[in-house]
Amino acid sequence: MGKSLTLNTDRNCLVIGITGGIASGKTTVGQVYQGKGYPVIFTDLLAHKVMNFNNQAKAALKQAFGNDIFDSDDLVIRKKLSEIVFSSTENKLMLLNTIVHPFVIEEMIELTDMYEGGGSKLVFIESALIYETNLDEGFDYIIDVFAEPDICVKRAQSRGLAIEHINLILQNQLDPVAKRNFADFAIENNKTLSELEESAMFLLNVLKEIAK
Repeated sequence: MGKSLTLNTDRNCLVIGITGGIASGKTTVGQVYQGKGYPVIFTDLLAHKVMNFNNQAKAALKQAFGNDIFDSDDLVIRKKLSEIVFSSTENKLMLLNTIVHPFVIEEMIELTDMYEGGGSKLVFIESALIYETNLDEGFDYIIDVFAEPDICVKRAQSRGLAIEHINLILQNQLDPVAKRNFADFAIENNKTLSELEESAMFLLNVLKEIAK
């Protein structure tokens, strides 16, 4: 990747990763913390920014996947790119990550530094691929948000994703049980939104005590 997410050993804040499989609820947990005033970096949004506005990344994407993945305004057509990445027998996902992730990591580091400089004691980074991209050593703690596989599939389908697409995404993500075992904390999300929020807040209070 070229850069490590670990900024320095004398950091004055805790950097907390939020991860989980497709439709597990990890983004919702991030939004809960954001709603409580804590800085949350959503890596999917950073990747979108890189693909649309970083000229070096855009040139590499066009060379790798063709000009057709961009619309008339030169903005990436995410559905088309996703179909190419997840329908190919070649490892197109690795190629995409190789292009985009170094720029995303730079943005993550800059934002974390900014939040730390502003006095934040907790900085959260939401990412589906913390373990898959070997970034786990860069975090003080990692939260895994998980749900039963059939529940995740149903949630993903409700967002308009075809089952074939969902299965291809799952094939490129670490086994959910292994991910949960690697993480420092785990939040179950098999039930209601209010129960997820309650679990997220319980853990937030634990992290606040650790960060004191």
